[in-house]
Amino acid sequence: FGDPNAPVNACDPNNTTPYAFNDQDCDDGNAAVYFGALGTGENLDNNCDGAILGDEVMTVTGCTDESACNFDPSANSDDGSCLFPEPNYDCDGNCTAGVDCAGNCGGSAVLDECGVCG
Repeated sequence: FGDPNAPVNACDPNNTTPYAFNDQDCDDGNAAVYFGALGTGENLDNNCDGAILGDEVMTVTGCTDESACNFDPSANSDDGSCLFPEPNYDCDGNCTAGVDCAGNCGGSAVLDECGVCG
């Protein structure tokens, strides 16, 4: 990238300006970043459009299900590692459904008219 009317000979050992003379390259420090560039999957705005989208996004694997105990908010690609609580329990093992008279979480046992749990 640069001005076609002011070429830079990068092979010239006397060249003291090894950069483009215009603003068509938005990152002189990275050759993969320029207007219209394809993404490299490195979380860089490779095409200088002000956003990191699609093929510019670095893949971070992990659990992407927000209801899982090991949800990873930084993951953008699910790796099948999600862990879920047992029914009627939360991720810390606490009963969330109530305990019946027999001490069973989410159970249906009730006291009868004689006070017997069953």
